[in-house]
Amino acid sequence: MLLLTLFACQKEDDADEPKSYSDKIVLQDLVLAGDSIKLTWSKLEDATLKEYRVVRREETNGPESILNRFYPPSGSSLATGFTDDAVPYVPTLEYQVVGVLTSGQTVTSNIVTHKRPEIKIINAVPFDVQFDSQRRVLYFFENDGKISQYDLAKSQVTKSIKTDATIGYCDFATYNGTPELYVPRNDGWIFIYNAETLDKIDQLNVGSPATCVVANHDLLFVAANNSSWPYRPVQVYSRASKTLVSQSTYYTSGNPRLKRIPNTDTELLSIGSSNQQYYSFSPKGDLLNQSQGYYSNYPLDANILELFPSSRKYLSSSSGVIYSISQGYEASLPKGNLAYTSFLIDAAERYIYAGTSTKSVEVYTNNNYVQTRSIKTKAYPYRLFQDGSNGLLCISSTTPSASIYYYNTPSKFVIEQLR
Repeated sequence: MLLLTLFACQKEDDADEPKSYSDKIVLQDLVLAGDSIKLTWSKLEDATLKEYRVVRREETNGPESILNRFYPPSGSSLATGFTDDAVPYVPTLEYQVVGVLTSGQTVTSNIVTHKRPEIKIINAVPFDVQFDSQRRVLYFFENDGKISQYDLAKSQVTKSIKTDATIGYCDFATYNGTPELYVPRNDGWIFIYNAETLDKIDQLNVGSPATCVVANHDLLFVAANNSSWPYRPVQVYSRASKTLVSQSTYYTSGNPRLKRIPNTDTELLSIGSSNQQYYSFSPKGDLLNQSQGYYSNYPLDANILELFPSSRKYLSSSSGVIYSISQGYEASLPKGNLAYTSFLIDAAERYIYAGTSTKSVEVYTNNNYVQTRSIKTKAYPYRLFQDGSNGLLCISSTTPSASIYYYNTPSKFVIEQLR
């Protein structure tokens, strides 16, 4: 009986040992273990073998990345196994092992594919995403002028248009009963589209490259990149007559982004590359007041910007800096080594939700900025929205968008519902 047991164990051990070949590498079936994938492959019996390389592709026949390299330790053979603990959240993964000989020649294994059809990728490179919560439709805006609608109920892009221009931050409003989308362009025009069909219905010339538009009460507040005298960084136009109502005079460096201050009709915040500007207009659009504040000691970033729903404050930059609109710097979130990518403040201003570049959404109390939760995400949060009873809507990229030192425009998005 003992001999039989030993023999059985020996056979089991032999079965676990990878086979060896002199002219090929065989990558075995992948083994899934939670969020990790384990790879094993056969030995390449070649005295000139210098290293194994484990490579991964995130789409069929896509560009490959080297996950690891195995070099032979002194007096021993190369490893024939590897665990991928950083599996990207994409529908298709391809793995392959490459043996590199001292001559420079390579021996490549077969490709083993792991498919997850339940993951839906949105192919876009947006600088901004906005959410129509009533229709549950997302709008993706890309610098090259492409605008796409993504229907959450259908889990697909339902329409895309190309505007044939570089576009800036857009806005929505209803005019004469029609939902409209206002699109600023670098050729000095504001194109107006039906927000539901994306059919172009009107246009307005503002005379210089437009970087942002805010619509409210049949007025269009336009940020214009005008660096020559007279400076006109913010211009106000009547939607009905498409004529200029008023304009500001302060010069703003870079491409300013405008945001309407919540609970006001005609107060605007403008964020440039290094400063904040405040504007107040009459209900008819006449400029009443403008003021400027510089925050050179604290980071500002128009790409990462969220206003508080009722407090006159806002959050900006990957450092999580909180500013008072009237008083300047107020506080910073206790980020440690985190880099923030997006923010959301709930309507009651109890909690701050902060997306990070390490695949998480951190939750802080608003009264004293104490961290209460850390919600893990499948991909890298890019925009956060409240989606009614569905909880938190996280628009995540499969590639990171920010670190402490840089910000880049991500691509390839997935939708995550968080609680």
